[in-house]
Amino acid sequence: NSQLASTLDAVILETNYDVLLITLDQKSARIQKYHGSQIIQESKLGIDLQGRHKKGGQSQGRFLRARQTKIHVFFKKVANKVKEMDADSLLILLGGNGTVKTEFYDELNLDLAKKCRFVENLSFSTSQDEINKKIIHHLYQHRRKYVAELIEKYEKLVKEGLTAKRNDVIAKALDIGAVDTLIVSANYHTNSQFKKIMRMIEIAKNTSCKIEFAVSPKIIKKLDIDNSVLAILRYRIR
Repeated sequence: NSQLASTLDAVILETNYDVLLITLDQKSARIQKYHGSQIIQESKLGIDLQGRHKKGGQSQGRFLRARQTKIHVFFKKVANKVKEMDADSLLILLGGNGTVKTEFYDELNLDLAKKCRFVENLSFSTSQDEINKKIIHHLYQHRRKYVAELIEKYEKLVKEGLTAKRNDVIAKALDIGAVDTLIVSANYHTNSQFKKIMRMIEIAKNTSCKIEFAVSPKIIKKLDIDNSVLAILRYRIR
């Protein structure tokens, strides 16, 4: 089971989706853009924020309002940086202390907010291994739901002749650029046609074909019947 789990982890990261990871508190933020397990872009922002009210001069109330305004302006700046770095990220993962996450979330526009997921127990001192586990967990949840919808779409398109399930047919369709989406079992490493499947994945990566790895046991079982791979086609082939 642990071997299967590590294989699934590798497969999920191997899909090479872009994920934005935001770690923040009230005075500092780190935005990291991951492509698979690689950090391809990083930005750090911060402000000088006085923690406590000093007696004399400014009243406690005015001090707190000014402090909150400064935090609000800082979060706006961070949100703008997230928008600038986002491009085609699949998910935005947000971690921080206490209410900081929800306060910052309110600064995100609708498109960014839709992609945003809160991450528990994430701080500036979280190890890279732990960060990878958190990214994998959230990608797993997201892709599992998406692939289930894709399988439904596949089943509707069968009648229209816009699908393929035999590996030799899928390989030919890939060679002529007829495959829109390749759905691959996360267990393809254990299939006797492993080399053929690897070749199909390589061809798909070099074309505009989308690759989706199925990690749900129910869908994997279904795919095993059909040699670990299914394809949704752009057009009918003979």
